[in-house]
Amino acid sequence: MRAITKPAKLSQGYMIQLDALRAFAVVCVMLSHFIPHNIPNSLVSANVAISEWFPGVPLFFVLSGFLITGILLRCRDTTIYDRQSLGFTLRRFYIRRSLRIIPIYYLTLVVTALMFKKVRDIFFWHLSYTTNIQVFIQGAFDQTSSHFWSLATEEQFYLIWPLVILLTPKQHLLKVIIAAICLAIVSRFGCYAIGLSTEQIYVFPLTSLDRLGLGGLLAFFTHHHNYYARHKQILCDLGLWICLPLIIFSIVFANSKAIDLSIEPTVVAIFYVWLVSRAADGFGGILGKVMELEPIVFLGKISYGLYVYHYFMNPIFSKTFEIIGFVDKLPVTVEVILKLVASLIISILSWFYIEQPINNLKHHFSYEKN
Repeated sequence: MRAITKPAKLSQGYMIQLDALRAFAVVCVMLSHFIPHNIPNSLVSANVAISEWFPGVPLFFVLSGFLITGILLRCRDTTIYDRQSLGFTLRRFYIRRSLRIIPIYYLTLVVTALMFKKVRDIFFWHLSYTTNIQVFIQGAFDQTSSHFWSLATEEQFYLIWPLVILLTPKQHLLKVIIAAICLAIVSRFGCYAIGLSTEQIYVFPLTSLDRLGLGGLLAFFTHHHNYYARHKQILCDLGLWICLPLIIFSIVFANSKAIDLSIEPTVVAIFYVWLVSRAADGFGGILGKVMELEPIVFLGKISYGLYVYHYFMNPIFSKTFEIIGFVDKLPVTVEVILKLVASLIISILSWFYIEQPINNLKHHFSYEKN
């Protein structure tokens, strides 16, 4: 029988390079939303390739799965060894998540509902964090607030995943995490089989479970590194030496169909698992130094605000140009830069005056009883 030892404290330490990954992810998302896909331009073509094969939202999902599962596994240990109640642990988890996520989300929702009819029309879907279901039913994204679908998916994950991690018997936990990943792949196969649109499949709640679950699997192997170091290495090697070449092959030979659409998101996610694992350990050399540059790390810190606010720059700029009677369309590059700068300014103000002060309240809600 394996010896059982009391785990270390809940704090895993600040993994600075993960903020660089957040910065990369949010920039990819913003560029994919700001650069039109329907004009002949080399910048557009490059952006389409990046957003298709290295999309930002799935990277956010893998990061969330990794970080949240890691927290929950440490909470689970604390509950077992320190005889801390499950109810206390769950309350603290939900309070801390709410302090980070909810304030600017609902503030943005109220403000944009006053500004845009399209937001008012689906206000209660946003309010209840079910935008992904609304997009699924509608079968298409709108151009105002559909980006909230991914926040809805993550919030649903935050509601259910703690119960899965904390309540599943230890001997079954790995099997449950793997089952969640498999459920996503099977769901995509089923969705394609019945003829659902790409947009519907993309936002269907179950089809994101592989990205979130793979992040969780990496956290499980990392948490139990004494027993699963080899498994973690195999998973990361699969991401680097199998999945990345498949992705590159599919980019170079666009019509090769090297990866089936049902497993394509999983292939990309496994590569992201390698990326997250390496960043968590810390890249060395020039790449490591670049990833730890203060501006890039700060961009990662404010990435949540950037994601929440940026999509509204499209209707805001369109409305502004209409009001001032601006007829001639700006060059794509200039318009993209203006939207990026506007998003950045709003997000910086939001971080210092709203998010950071509220986030600091988490110190009053430690995962561990004093």
